[in-house]
Amino acid sequence: MPRAILLICLLAVVACMAAGCAPMRTYPPVEGAQEFPWPGAEPIPTMSRRAIRHERLRTNDDGPYYVNLPPGTPPEVYEKLFDLLRDTEPMMQEDDPTYHIVQVRARGLQGEVDLVYSAPDVQPRFVTLTMRRDAMDWRVTNRRVWRINVDVPAPNYGREIEEPPPPPQAPEAPENPEDGQGDDADADADDSSDGDDGGNGDEDRDGGRGS
Repeated sequence: MPRAILLICLLAVVACMAAGCAPMRTYPPVEGAQEFPWPGAEPIPTMSRRAIRHERLRTNDDGPYYVNLPPGTPPEVYEKLFDLLRDTEPMMQEDDPTYHIVQVRARGLQGEVDLVYSAPDVQPRFVTLTMRRDAMDWRVTNRRVWRINVDVPAPNYGREIEEPPPPPQAPEAPENPEDGQGDDADADADDSSDGDDGGNGDEDRDGGRGS
């Protein structure tokens, strides 16, 4: 996720927590917030559909469009959202006119969706839509356009999140380091009894430790 977008998402979560709000759930998950049981759990698809529909109506966008969900979102979640939208497909090319769902946040009957719209020859637009659930559906109550430069997110459909390699592990220490010292002492005693030069014994011992 681009750094500017990530910063805004984190600020939104922190602001809610500082205000003493009810526990917030987010997708993608962020530290300090509760996670949804899975990316296709409600209200994620319904809020995403409402955000895309609202933005298309607000900007009079009636042309073909595509959808891009956060990295690691399973294909079946795309299909669940497409069953609600009925007129779109996953983003496959970076120049596709696309609505990128960046993050969904929900607590009780309130929530927010961060969304980026990108299209050829159009400055990417980053929008936060505040929503409230009524008896029928989620409704947009506020729209905020962020005046920041936004990089177009890469297509995420079918791509898995690459996990970082595990950190290197330190070599295990011998269970009883005194055993090695005892062996060296015995070897020195054997060398002395055979009449070998003491210096050669020291070199053999040092070499054993270095190997």
